[in-house]
Amino acid sequence: MTIYGAPPVTFEQLVAPFPTAVREAATALRATVLAQFPDAHEHVSGGLKFGTALYSFGRPTNVACGLQPTVTHCKLYLHHVRPGDITGLRLEGSGKNARHVKIESAAAAATSAVADAITRACLRARAG
Repeated sequence: MTIYGAPPVTFEQLVAPFPTAVREAATALRATVLAQFPDAHEHVSGGLKFGTALYSFGRPTNVACGLQPTVTHCKLYLHHVRPGDITGLRLEGSGKNARHVKIESAAAAATSAVADAITRACLRARAG
């Protein structure tokens, strides 16, 4: 199933095809990252079926976290964290470098647990 007419290159293009709740969740997550870490570099990329916004420090490969909107939720990818590092959130996946949390609304994105998880991932990435 094709989501995009052309690969997204801006955040607005990334979230545009999705339901309002997903757009609002993604926008709230982005706002949290950029408010806490204005020096984070945002890089939006993808293909016709999916796209992501990655937030990194120093170099593009030093990713702290990422956002991937889907039809039902926005995945918040957290790099540099392990399941025991994060409380109050259900980390999913078994990735070597990242785990994700499914965020279904702007209210869910605005919790202190989400902000704490983003802070932990960003501080670790910033430290190198």
